[in-house]
Amino acid sequence: MNRKDWSEEELIKIWTSKNGNANEAKCPFSECPNKNVLMRFSNYGNHSEVSWVVDHIIAIDNGGKNELSNLRPLHNLCNSIKSNRMIK
Repeated sequence: MNRKDWSEEELIKIWTSKNGNANEAKCPFSECPNKNVLMRFSNYGNHSEVSWVVDHIIAIDNGGKNELSNLRPLHNLCNSIKSNRMIK
């Protein structure tokens, strides 16, 4: 399945479902090498230290869905490290 292009409305829902209305948040990935570096909502997909992407908690490859309960913001680097593993 191809990567989904998220609308601004979807990104806001994904971000706020995990972080409320905060503009910055810690990465929830347990193996995050940048635990002290906050993600910033405005840096979605920017490929910087503070950027984030939409992570599927259960990867699409493993039967995960594009449903809000299966989505979370994650540092871009952490999403690459996690790949399609099922790590919280």
